[in-house]
Amino acid sequence: MRSPACVDPEYVLSRVSPDAFASEDIHGVVQAFEKLGCRMLVQSDAHDWPESEASRRFYDGIAGEHRPFRYFCGGVYIGDVAFLKRFFDLSLAAEPVLPNDDQGPYKDAFQQLHPECQLDYRCELFQPLTAYRET
Repeated sequence: MRSPACVDPEYVLSRVSPDAFASEDIHGVVQAFEKLGCRMLVQSDAHDWPESEASRRFYDGIAGEHRPFRYFCGGVYIGDVAFLKRFFDLSLAAEPVLPNDDQGPYKDAFQQLHPECQLDYRCELFQPLTAYRET
């Protein structure tokens, strides 16, 4: 039997948000992720939090038309381990937007690493449960 210290995963899937779920069969999520051709995929949301005009412009600019889920939401993500290490190193170096805020530094790291890091605009793997309005 191998101890957990010997495990060398290629990918990490994290779900820390109670308001999202995997829309892909969990057993096929790695294969679905690999088909997308990015190194990290993050849940998208209809709400930009913490709110920032500069952040909103960035996300609106890369989302394109008719995508209600266009903003970064760190509640669910999947990525290759080496890339996630870079992502979290950049996040730790960024200042929070609000006190005790993790999302602001994550959004900053995402902007630096895009397009290797992508949002799940079409909810192919992750579905948020937050309410939204189409504009």
